[in-house]
Amino acid sequence: NIKTMVSTIKKFGIIVFITVMGALNVSAQSENSKVIVLLNKASWCSVCQANDSRVKKDLMPILMQDKDVQLVVNDISNKDTKAASKPMLDKTGIFSFAKKNTGAGMLYFIDAKTKKLISSVSISKSNEEIMKMYKEALSKGDLPKHGEKGHVCDKSCKSRM
Repeated sequence: NIKTMVSTIKKFGIIVFITVMGALNVSAQSENSKVIVLLNKASWCSVCQANDSRVKKDLMPILMQDKDVQLVVNDISNKDTKAASKPMLDKTGIFSFAKKNTGAGMLYFIDAKTKKLISSVSISKSNEEIMKMYKEALSKGDLPKHGEKGHVCDKSCKSRM
């Protein structure tokens, strides 16, 4: 049946695209990134569908070019797309995080060192709101902890005497 063949080709094409883009993106970005940005998307997600072109055009280029950020796209549409996303989740060390944080249409900002959530935002928010969260996450991500080289105690340091 031609309809089934076209559907299979589309599925396969999407999986290859996700895998290739993910591999290129992670290898192109610094291993010393401060923040991992996890984008959960799904074909059945109305928020994803409504905001997909805007996110691809306005936000992804910024995230992909920032040396302090690793962008990981996690397609949670079905078992095949989840399997295609898994190698990049494993490579960045956030598979366990992604397994627990399954909101479609969400951007999760994760500390690259600790793999802990810094913040999250829906892609339905405005570009300005998303960029504000992105900049705040960058300012918090991978900062030296108390006692580590480069740490400077300030009012927010909980270990301050």
